[in-house]
Amino acid sequence: MRSIIAAAAASIVSAISCMPVTTTVYLDLRHPSESGIDLAGKSVSVVYEEGTCALDSVFSVNAASSFARALEKDYYGGEELIDVFMVPSRDSVDLDFMHSLVMDTEGDVVFLLERPQWGEADAAGSVPLKIKLYSYDSMGKEDTFASHNGSTVIKGITGPSLMDEPEEAVSHSDRIGQLMSRKFLSVWKTEGCSLYYYEIVTEDWETPLEYAYGMKWKEAVDSWIKLLESTKNTEHKACAAYNIATAFYVMGDFRLSQKWLDQSDSFDANLPLSAGLRKKIADRL
Repeated sequence: MRSIIAAAAASIVSAISCMPVTTTVYLDLRHPSESGIDLAGKSVSVVYEEGTCALDSVFSVNAASSFARALEKDYYGGEELIDVFMVPSRDSVDLDFMHSLVMDTEGDVVFLLERPQWGEADAAGSVPLKIKLYSYDSMGKEDTFASHNGSTVIKGITGPSLMDEPEEAVSHSDRIGQLMSRKFLSVWKTEGCSLYYYEIVTEDWETPLEYAYGMKWKEAVDSWIKLLESTKNTEHKACAAYNIATAFYVMGDFRLSQKWLDQSDSFDANLPLSAGLRKKIADRL
């Protein structure tokens, strides 16, 4: 009887060891900005309208540059990758014009800063200012652009007028560019990302997990690719491809993540985690 029980137990252990196990990595992931625009993985251009006077032009180029630098700090680690362009002032902005800016500037996402609208200074030297910023994401779900309106007051103008001493107003342009950027900066959320591995197999599932826990996702991908190519077990292939899809999701490449998840599903392993990851990818696309 003991030998039969022992044999049965060994069989159960063997079966369990062949089943995939999951582990979850918790990390802060970048999510779309307050505006709904997701700039991660996209090229960005900032355009400002040429003013009708020196005040407008000097103010706009400073505000646009400050806006671009704030986005670069958030999305590109401060590396100057966002070009700033000038276009002639126009009476109205439409979708065709935003399309043309994408073509001319080669930015996936284009921001257009309209020339500023100045009000009359009061007795205390305060001047009201209205600003309109347009945004267009050529990779967005819908082919449409948005306008964002803002207003502020420039205080402490000591000269006879802004036209005579534009530097009085320009000194505020960096701050205004920073304020405009806030709506488009990343929102960070803590998210759990699950991965598959096998505990008792001849294949090396431990190394890519160590890379993942160390936030070395590119190295983890390379390791899972080697594992996928070396194994003949279709379920193991599915798990490795799923992990690669998760890695690209973490790195913000959602289209490549979707392709790897499609490959994982093609092995017909019916992995329980697949549907959840697919929904997360769809939400980001």
